[in-house]
Amino acid sequence: LCTCDRIWLVSSKNINFENKSSALFSFDRKSVIFSKQCFNNVIPKDTLFVPTLNDGIINYYIYPQYVVIAKEKTDFEILSLEEISINFECQNVIEDNSSKDQMPNDSQIIRYTYQRINKDGSPDLRFKDNKKLPVYQYGSMIIESLGLTFMISNADKAKAFVNAYNNHKAVMRLQSTKNIKPQ
Repeated sequence: LCTCDRIWLVSSKNINFENKSSALFSFDRKSVIFSKQCFNNVIPKDTLFVPTLNDGIINYYIYPQYVVIAKEKTDFEILSLEEISINFECQNVIEDNSSKDQMPNDSQIIRYTYQRINKDGSPDLRFKDNKKLPVYQYGSMIIESLGLTFMISNADKAKAFVNAYNNHKAVMRLQSTKNIKPQ
């Protein structure tokens, strides 16, 4: 995920009531960075780093058995993996191509639409400045327990990460039930 062109934190999502718009929802987003590092030099025995998600203020370090939520080195919380669920869904995003710096190179354009459309989806020809806009496929990682939604430009990498996390979590759950002996 660290190598994806665009990673957005969705801060709000609303139904789009704009007349003649081709978008179902509008949302506020800010660019964030994911990395690979360890919290306070706590290094797992199998690797030198752990996946680290960031919302611009807080780092979320995903260790093999727990998640560290840290604002600073001395201000942190530790949660069990069981408390953190990550879900994936594909998200179609209309990008305004007037700003070339926002166009992701690692996302698929799935179709084109227009800034203003008719009810049947065709371009509204009453507007002469009706721009043609690309619709990209992003991957959404939703972490409901933390109130976070990240949109990643490379949907395949986002889906692979979520699947790996959920598989690891299932293995950890299975191992913990095997270690509990009935009395």
